[in-house]
Amino acid sequence: MPIRTRTVGLLAATALTLAACGSAADDADADSTGDDTAGSTAEGDAEQAMEVPDELTFTAESLDGTEIHGEAYAEGPAVFWFWTPWCTVCQSEAPSLAEAHADHGGEVEFVGVAADDELAAMQDFVSTYELGGFEHINDAERDVWTRFGVTSQPAYAFLDGDGDVDLVRGSVSEDELGDRLDALTSS
Repeated sequence: MPIRTRTVGLLAATALTLAACGSAADDADADSTGDDTAGSTAEGDAEQAMEVPDELTFTAESLDGTEIHGEAYAEGPAVFWFWTPWCTVCQSEAPSLAEAHADHGGEVEFVGVAADDELAAMQDFVSTYELGGFEHINDAERDVWTRFGVTSQPAYAFLDGDGDVDLVRGSVSEDELGDRLDALTSS
């Protein structure tokens, strides 16, 4: 009886070894023929995954109360415009932003980042200057401003499709804004 137990055990071990070898061979065949789509998809996803710039690792609230995740803009192109309702330069630039959005809004994401005032004043500004075509963040505490390194208004952050952020502190002329938006859409 002990010999029979050893024989059965040896046969079981041999069967397990053969089964394991067979599956390894099958895996090797799948890899060499390209049939292992799960592996290649995971590798492709890793190659396509873009690192999110630090500036975009935020969650904020829009002027209408919806949640905005900065990561959503990581693939660009996008332009962030930092403004305040009482800023006379921001008031003079607002029509250019509305026009730029009308011209490039299908290709570039526009995001206004408002600070230093009450929500009602921010909403009135958007309404007065007809800027409701794109999202505006209520950044009353300047959290998003700080993330981008913005200390005063106006300022712009241009984000290209590679995740690079170009911050412009100060005013941008209508022509320069158009040139920068054209550059974002041509790359």
